[in-house]
Amino acid sequence: MKSNLAVVVTLLAMLRLVEVASADTTPPAVASVSPPSGSITSLTEITVTFSEPVTGVDAADLVINGVNALIVTPASASTYVFVLQQPAYGLVNVGWRTGHNIEDQSAPPNPFNGTAPGSSWVYSLVDQSAPTLADLAPGSGATVKSLTSIAVLFNEPVSGVDASDLLINGTPAAALTW
Repeated sequence: MKSNLAVVVTLLAMLRLVEVASADTTPPAVASVSPPSGSITSLTEITVTFSEPVTGVDAADLVINGVNALIVTPASASTYVFVLQQPAYGLVNVGWRTGHNIEDQSAPPNPFNGTAPGSSWVYSLVDQSAPTLADLAPGSGATVKSLTSIAVLFNEPVSGVDASDLLINGTPAAALTW
Protein backbone atom coordinates (compact mmCIF):
# COMPACT_ATOMS: atom_id res chain seq x y z
CA MET A 1 0.00 0.00 0.00
CA LYS A 2 1.44 3.38 -1.04
CA SER A 3 1.71 6.15 1.47
CA ASN A 4 -0.14 9.42 0.90
CA LEU A 5 3.19 11.10 0.18
CA ALA A 6 3.97 8.61 -2.60
CA VAL A 7 0.54 9.20 -4.16
CA VAL A 8 1.01 13.00 -4.03
CA VAL A 9 4.49 12.76 -5.57
CA THR A 10 3.14 10.47 -8.32
CA LEU A 11 0.25 12.86 -9.03
CA LEU A 12 2.58 15.87 -9.15
CA ALA A 13 4.87 14.04 -11.57
CA MET A 14 1.89 13.19 -13.78
CA LEU A 15 0.66 16.82 -13.72
CA ARG A 16 4.09 18.09 -14.75
CA LEU A 17 4.13 15.66 -17.68
CA VAL A 18 0.69 16.84 -18.76
CA GLU A 19 1.71 20.49 -18.35
CA VAL A 20 4.92 20.02 -20.37
CA ALA A 21 3.17 17.99 -23.06
CA SER A 22 0.35 20.55 -23.49
CA ALA A 23 2.56 23.64 -23.87
CA ASP A 24 2.27 24.58 -27.58
CA THR A 25 4.56 27.34 -28.76
CA THR A 26 4.42 26.58 -32.49
CA PRO A 27 2.53 29.27 -34.42
CA PRO A 28 0.16 28.28 -37.21
CA ALA A 29 1.56 28.41 -40.74
CA VAL A 30 0.18 28.24 -44.27
CA ALA A 31 0.15 24.51 -45.10
CA SER A 32 -1.27 24.84 -48.62
CA VAL A 33 -3.08 27.17 -51.00
CA SER A 34 -5.36 26.46 -53.93
CA PRO A 35 -4.75 27.30 -56.64
CA PRO A 36 -1.05 26.72 -56.00
CA SER A 37 1.44 29.46 -56.81
CA GLY A 38 2.27 29.66 -60.51
CA SER A 39 0.63 30.47 -63.83
CA ILE A 40 -3.19 30.65 -63.84
CA THR A 41 -5.88 32.04 -66.15
CA SER A 42 -8.51 33.07 -63.58
CA LEU A 43 -8.40 34.11 -59.94
CA THR A 44 -11.62 34.84 -58.06
CA GLU A 45 -11.18 32.40 -55.18
CA ILE A 46 -8.26 31.25 -53.02
CA THR A 47 -8.44 28.41 -50.49
CA VAL A 48 -5.91 28.62 -47.65
CA THR A 49 -5.23 25.68 -45.34
CA PHE A 50 -3.35 26.41 -42.14
CA SER A 51 -1.14 23.87 -40.36
CA GLU A 52 -3.62 23.70 -37.48
CA PRO A 53 -7.05 25.08 -36.50
CA VAL A 54 -7.10 28.88 -36.25
CA THR A 55 -9.49 31.63 -35.20
CA GLY A 56 -9.82 35.33 -36.03
CA VAL A 57 -9.78 34.99 -39.83
CA ASP A 58 -11.46 37.89 -41.65
CA ALA A 59 -11.84 38.51 -45.38
CA ALA A 60 -9.73 41.69 -45.08
CA ASP A 61 -6.80 39.63 -43.74
CA LEU A 62 -5.89 38.28 -47.19
CA VAL A 63 -4.42 40.97 -49.45
CA ILE A 64 -4.17 40.50 -53.21
CA ASN A 65 -2.07 43.15 -55.02
CA GLY A 66 -2.90 45.57 -52.21
CA VAL A 67 -6.67 44.82 -52.27
CA ASN A 68 -8.44 42.91 -49.50
CA ALA A 69 -10.45 39.77 -50.24
CA LEU A 70 -14.22 40.35 -50.31
CA ILE A 71 -15.60 37.32 -48.46
CA VAL A 72 -14.17 34.48 -46.39
CA THR A 73 -15.96 31.23 -45.59
CA PRO A 74 -14.52 28.62 -43.24
CA ALA A 75 -14.48 25.14 -44.79
CA SER A 76 -13.10 23.77 -41.50
CA ALA A 77 -11.25 25.16 -38.48
CA SER A 78 -8.02 25.16 -40.52
CA THR A 79 -9.25 25.78 -44.10
CA TYR A 80 -10.71 29.05 -45.34
CA VAL A 81 -12.09 29.99 -48.76
CA PHE A 82 -11.52 33.63 -49.77
CA VAL A 83 -13.55 35.25 -52.56
CA LEU A 84 -11.89 38.16 -54.35
CA GLN A 85 -12.29 40.49 -57.25
CA GLN A 86 -10.35 39.25 -60.28
CA PRO A 87 -7.05 41.18 -60.26
CA ALA A 88 -5.48 42.62 -63.40
CA TYR A 89 -3.52 40.24 -65.61
CA GLY A 90 0.17 39.95 -64.78
CA LEU A 91 1.94 39.21 -61.51
CA VAL A 92 -0.38 38.84 -58.53
CA ASN A 93 1.13 39.08 -55.04
CA VAL A 94 -0.82 37.47 -52.20
CA GLY A 95 -0.07 38.11 -48.54
CA TRP A 96 -1.57 39.06 -45.21
CA ARG A 97 -2.76 42.32 -43.69
CA THR A 98 -0.58 43.73 -40.93
CA GLY A 99 -2.48 43.63 -37.66
CA HIS A 100 -4.64 40.59 -38.46
CA ASN A 101 -5.97 38.57 -35.50
CA ILE A 102 -5.29 35.07 -36.80
CA GLU A 103 -4.07 32.74 -34.07
CA ASP A 104 -4.19 29.06 -33.15
CA GLN A 105 -6.37 27.56 -30.44
CA SER A 106 -3.57 26.91 -27.91
CA ALA A 107 -3.64 28.30 -24.40
CA PRO A 108 -2.17 30.86 -24.66
CA PRO A 109 -2.77 31.24 -28.41
CA ASN A 110 0.12 31.54 -30.86
CA PRO A 111 -0.29 34.31 -33.46
CA PHE A 112 0.07 33.54 -37.15
CA ASN A 113 3.14 35.24 -38.64
CA GLY A 114 1.95 36.63 -41.98
CA THR A 115 5.52 37.54 -42.96
CA ALA A 116 7.07 34.11 -42.26
CA PRO A 117 8.54 32.19 -45.21
CA GLY A 118 5.74 30.44 -47.10
CA SER A 119 3.07 32.85 -45.85
CA SER A 120 2.93 34.80 -49.11
CA TRP A 121 2.94 33.66 -52.71
CA VAL A 122 2.77 34.92 -56.30
CA TYR A 123 0.60 34.03 -59.28
CA SER A 124 1.13 34.88 -62.92
CA LEU A 125 -2.38 35.68 -64.13
CA VAL A 126 -2.43 35.08 -67.89
CA ASP A 127 -5.08 36.36 -70.28
CA GLN A 128 -5.63 33.55 -72.79
CA SER A 129 -8.40 35.33 -74.69
CA ALA A 130 -7.14 37.18 -77.74
CA PRO A 131 -8.53 40.71 -78.18
CA THR A 132 -11.21 41.10 -80.80
CA LEU A 133 -12.23 44.01 -82.97
CA ALA A 134 -15.07 45.91 -81.24
CA ASP A 135 -15.46 48.81 -83.68
CA LEU A 136 -13.92 50.11 -86.88
CA ALA A 137 -14.42 53.50 -88.51
CA PRO A 138 -15.03 53.77 -91.35
CA GLY A 139 -16.86 50.48 -91.10
CA SER A 140 -15.95 47.40 -93.06
CA GLY A 141 -17.27 47.59 -96.65
CA ALA A 142 -17.84 51.37 -96.48
CA THR A 143 -17.28 53.37 -99.64
CA VAL A 144 -15.08 56.43 -99.05
CA LYS A 145 -13.77 59.16 -101.35
CA SER A 146 -10.37 59.15 -99.62
CA LEU A 147 -8.92 57.25 -96.68
CA THR A 148 -6.67 59.32 -94.42
CA SER A 149 -7.34 57.62 -91.10
CA ILE A 150 -8.94 54.54 -89.58
CA ALA A 151 -10.13 54.23 -85.97
CA VAL A 152 -9.78 50.76 -84.50
CA LEU A 153 -11.31 49.80 -81.13
CA PHE A 154 -10.57 46.47 -79.42
CA ASN A 155 -12.76 44.76 -76.81
CA GLU A 156 -9.99 45.05 -74.18
CA PRO A 157 -6.80 47.05 -73.60
CA VAL A 158 -3.98 46.02 -75.92
CA SER A 159 -0.27 46.71 -76.12
CA GLY A 160 2.44 46.23 -78.72
CA VAL A 161 0.41 47.61 -81.62
CA ASP A 162 2.50 49.24 -84.37
CA ALA A 163 1.43 51.18 -87.46
CA SER A 164 2.86 48.35 -89.58
CA ASP A 165 0.26 46.00 -88.01
CA LEU A 166 -2.49 47.73 -90.01
CA LEU A 167 -2.34 46.86 -93.70
CA ILE A 168 -4.43 48.69 -96.29
CA ASN A 169 -4.38 46.88 -99.62
CA GLY A 170 -1.13 45.24 -98.47
CA THR A 171 0.52 48.55 -97.53
CA PRO A 172 1.27 49.31 -93.86
CA ALA A 173 -0.21 52.41 -92.23
CA ALA A 174 2.14 55.42 -92.05
CA ALA A 175 1.55 56.35 -88.40
CA LEU A 176 -0.27 55.33 -85.25
CA THR A 177 -1.83 57.59 -82.61
CA TRP A 178 -3.43 56.55 -79.32
